[in-house]
Amino acid sequence: MKIILYGYKTTCELFQMLLPGYDTEILTTQEVLIPALMDDEPSAVFVLMDNAGGMEGVIAIRRIYPDLPIAWFSSDRDFAPQAFRLNVEYFTTMPISVDKVEKALKKCGF
Repeated sequence: MKIILYGYKTTCELFQMLLPGYDTEILTTQEVLIPALMDDEPSAVFVLMDNAGGMEGVIAIRRIYPDLPIAWFSSDRDFAPQAFRLNVEYFTTMPISVDKVEKALKKCGF
C-alpha cells in the first residue's frame, strides 16, 4: 500500500517521518505527479500544499482516479468548500500534527 505525498518538499519530508512503516513517495510538482499516477495507482494521495496549487493537484488526481482517497492539508481553510466539492476524504489546516495524520489515515481507509 503506497501513499503519495504531494506538496512542498520540506513539509512532505516532515510528514513522511510521521508515517513509519508506510510505503511513501514524495512528489513536488504536477509534472512528476501525473506520470507517477498513470504508472501505478497508489492507495492514497496526501496533498500538502496551499491555495490554488493544492486545489490543482487534487483536480489532477481526481481526473485520473475519481475514487482514490485524498487527504488535503492546507494553511487556508477557505479551500474547505473546494475539498468538499472534489470529494476529498479529509481536509484540514496546517500545521501538521500526529492527531491530524492519524485522522487522515483513518479517513483514507488505513
